[in-house]
Amino acid sequence: MRLDEEIVNAFKATGRG
Repeated sequence: MRLDEEIVNAFKATGRG
């Protein structure tokens, strides 16, 4: 698990892709 991946996942969850 990488912080970058978690951040990207968070953005995707918010719908920012």
